[in-house]
Amino acid sequence: MSSARGPSLGDVFGRWKTRLGFIAAIMGMAVGTGNIWRFPRMAAAYGGCSFIIPWVISLVLIAIPLFIAEGVIGIATRHGTIGGFTEWIGPRYAWMGLWMMWVNYAITFYYTVVAGWCLRYAVYALQGAFATYRPGLGQELWDSFVSDPVQTIVFTAAVWVLAYIILVYGTRGIETACKIIMPLLAILLVVLIGRALTLPGAGKGLEYYWIPHADKLASAETWLQGFTQTLWSTGAGWGLYLTYSILFAEKEGKGAKPEINLNAFTTGFGNHSYSLLAGLAVIPAVAALAPLVGVTPEEVYASGNVGLSFIWLAEMFPKLPLSSLWAFIFYLGLTIAALSSLICQVMVVAVNLQDYLGWSRSKVVLLTILLGFIAGIPSALSIDFLNNQDWVWGLGLLLTSIFTFIAISKKAEESLNFANSISDIKIGRWWIYIIKYVAPAIVIVVLGWWIASGIIAHPTDWWNPLIADSIGTVLIQWAVVLAIFVALNNRLARRFTQVS
Repeated sequence: MSSARGPSLGDVFGRWKTRLGFIAAIMGMAVGTGNIWRFPRMAAAYGGCSFIIPWVISLVLIAIPLFIAEGVIGIATRHGTIGGFTEWIGPRYAWMGLWMMWVNYAITFYYTVVAGWCLRYAVYALQGAFATYRPGLGQELWDSFVSDPVQTIVFTAAVWVLAYIILVYGTRGIETACKIIMPLLAILLVVLIGRALTLPGAGKGLEYYWIPHADKLASAETWLQGFTQTLWSTGAGWGLYLTYSILFAEKEGKGAKPEINLNAFTTGFGNHSYSLLAGLAVIPAVAALAPLVGVTPEEVYASGNVGLSFIWLAEMFPKLPLSSLWAFIFYLGLTIAALSSLICQVMVVAVNLQDYLGWSRSKVVLLTILLGFIAGIPSALSIDFLNNQDWVWGLGLLLTSIFTFIAISKKAEESLNFANSISDIKIGRWWIYIIKYVAPAIVIVVLGWWIASGIIAHPTDWWNPLIADSIGTVLIQWAVVLAIFVALNNRLARRFTQVS
């Protein structure tokens, strides 16, 4: 099927000029704050190498097969998630593509707020906030910032502006930005590793990072957390890889040629490589510096992503010579990692809007940015609201991955043949078995475990939607959104079933 509604998405947003440009962009998509603040914390909490083992296994069993699936749908249909699902598996499934788009958009509402925090702390470093140590500095800085709505909104707006500046130029802007961002991030991490490993006591962190712990490896929770980290960190199954895959060249010599399999493996292992670098930078540093501020490394990791990055590390940086420099390098790395992931999530929405409305690139990018900024204001004003949305739509991503499995499983044989026909390396029928049975089963178990954990955390009122981290609030918000999307299905599908 093909739409008769004007130019292709490649004509509107531009096509990838080179494979290197695509790889830089797709690596930027995969590598985000989760690689830098969540992976080291989870690896340290679950036994270092004991966590890394299931984390790598899940890359092969879940993330890479999902990347291949998304690449097939994107390249075969040349539509965004809504049109892609409609064309690939039929008009009855347009709502799944809309759900995929929505979850990405809902996450940007609060993810830009988090990126704004990272930017603010980079500015703090430039202002010398970490130059002198005093007890309680980290908590003091954090409280003064998040209690000031002007600051939180201004820095959130700044991130949206940066995203607009990149995205208004389409693939040209994304390629240019990511060709700078991704090497720069690698350099920053390597520099931080060099500093961390020269600290007295860093060896204890290295030992814990690389030596497996049998008790942790035998724990089901370690495996479930390892699988979760891969699902939340790589972006596999979210529609991000699908969206970027649309923009390969459609004709020989008109840009980077379509390729699926090798790019999927490169994206997956590249993402995990950045995480390993982040672990080398953070875990030894925390092991060395935490005792200097009167806490144990375990207390730091137990404080969560925010506690680690914005309270305890902010407390520890002044203990270093040239503290402002090291703080700036770390928070700059967090900022650009957040930005590179954000622009892809925004692209998922912009591409779908253009695909449906037929507007110009500048109009749909501006509309996406403006609506996203407005919708993100509640998260900028309330940490509780932000945490609730993170809980609801973070779990929503697992459901999104399940929808991707459903879509590709209906045409698994055809998908395999298509992927191999345009790829530099060929994959075998093992992929069909994994994508139809193994990977979906794992994701369903992971989602079920998170739901069970939520019920255990609130055994008597888990159903209460007014509790920010209850399962009730997840189910209610999902149900409302899904009901609306199913009701819109036929109207959406009609836009993508007009044959030229």
